[in-house]
Amino acid sequence: MPSHQTKVTLRSTKPQKTRSWPTEQRASIAMISIKPQLVHARPFNIMQKQLSIMLSSEMPGRDCCQSCNDPVTVSGWLAWTTKLHSKFAALMKGNTTTFTEGLYQGYVVSCQKDKICDAIIELEGLQNATTHCLDGILQLAGVGKDLDKVQHLNRLIREALSWLEDIMCYIVGGYSEVIEMYTKRRLLYQAFM
Repeated sequence: MPSHQTKVTLRSTKPQKTRSWPTEQRASIAMISIKPQLVHARPFNIMQKQLSIMLSSEMPGRDCCQSCNDPVTVSGWLAWTTKLHSKFAALMKGNTTTFTEGLYQGYVVSCQKDKICDAIIELEGLQNATTHCLDGILQLAGVGKDLDKVQHLNRLIREALSWLEDIMCYIVGGYSEVIEMYTKRRLLYQAFM
């Protein structure tokens, strides 16, 4: 009886290696060869990318310590906050309500929620970075005007995020439910229009 070869991919943090195993050993390594397909792999990768962008050392005015790559002064944290605020403003194109309305209208026309999901992921990355700034400023300066600046940005991001998550909750309920809530002006962002 000829011995057949089975390719098995081993997953690790290093570059992937492919090995061949004889058929007799296939049963003993069945658990290694199972490679589940992740449904949410794309959003997770996007979120990792966004967070790495937010935490990268290319932020202006970053007085960083080499070991932790975080600002070591309040002015460094505030410069990072300013950069995050400009990214948020660029994403919102100046007006959060108009941005949210545009995403809603895009969903109504195409029935595709991808743009809303992508915006949520990007806002979550901004929120994580802003929370990191809050922690850093609180550690260095305590409660004060510097912390208020970061808290203001954090509130803006959380508000936009909650509006998009509200729309996503109704999208899960179905297309007609989203339309009904919009018509009755019960979507969270419509209170600010």
